[in-house]
Amino acid sequence: MITLEQSSKITMYQTITDTIKLYLVLFTGIPGFKVRFEAFTANLLLLFKQSQEKEHVITATPQLKKLRKQLIDAAHSISSKALAYGVNVKNELIISENKISKRALNNSTHQNLVTKCELIYTRAFALKTELLVYLVTEDMFTLFRELIDEFRASIPAPRENKNQISETIKTMDQLFKANNQLLLEMDQLAEILIESQPATYRAYKAARKVVKTAKRIKSVTGKITELGTNLPLKGVTIAFYANGQELKAAENSNIKPIVVKKSAKKGGFIDSTLTDGSYLAKVMRTGYKPQSITVVIRSGETTRLMVEMEKE
Repeated sequence: MITLEQSSKITMYQTITDTIKLYLVLFTGIPGFKVRFEAFTANLLLLFKQSQEKEHVITATPQLKKLRKQLIDAAHSISSKALAYGVNVKNELIISENKISKRALNNSTHQNLVTKCELIYTRAFALKTELLVYLVTEDMFTLFRELIDEFRASIPAPRENKNQISETIKTMDQLFKANNQLLLEMDQLAEILIESQPATYRAYKAARKVVKTAKRIKSVTGKITELGTNLPLKGVTIAFYANGQELKAAENSNIKPIVVKKSAKKGGFIDSTLTDGSYLAKVMRTGYKPQSITVVIRSGETTRLMVEMEKE
């Protein structure tokens, strides 16, 4: 079994990889970034492979095989419907998060399958209202949750050769060390984006945080488009106030929003600093009617805002 710290780092590596891919043209345009990113992703693939070897061949009982198949079927069903939603609303983040083939799930070790299913569940549950139209019901979420928990509890402890364990641990340590150094260099290169692409830079910094797997991440993402045309709107201000404070802020200039975000070129924005609670998001851009939306942040869930702005 890989440690919690290693699992958290691998999750961060995957998150930073997904974020960079969303803005790939910007990042690969930075001198020296592309070669480091390619080495980083190659190491990440090796880490996945080594972690699978560390949790190698476990003899599965017929009952465990049946449970595993049920879990994979449920995961693929929900992720494919979330993917369809992402394609329909043209949300690149949702699309990238849910491009998961059944073959990839089948090829996962037991523990990695649990990790992947947890991610699918968390991301889809945050979209449960939107996914109702795609026939993802509350009962499907309940069943999926039960299958994940039952499968996790049913996984037997692996039997491993001591020499093989030692060699795998050594290789993984080297890969972690190499990727940590590459990340430091990528961090320095990404500083170029602070002024020219502040939203992209903030998304990169948010993805760089190592979040303990047990605690999971708290975040809000969204996309702002123009009503009627569905064109993405860049430079939209999204100001988050503690619920009830927004009205007071109109009368008292000393009351400031907790977080202020700006939509990027494709209309997207990301924030991972808001803690659990209810907020009021004020969405504003010159030439468009402002909107106020209540947002609820819950631990382990990603809240998504899809806002259509009407011209004045």
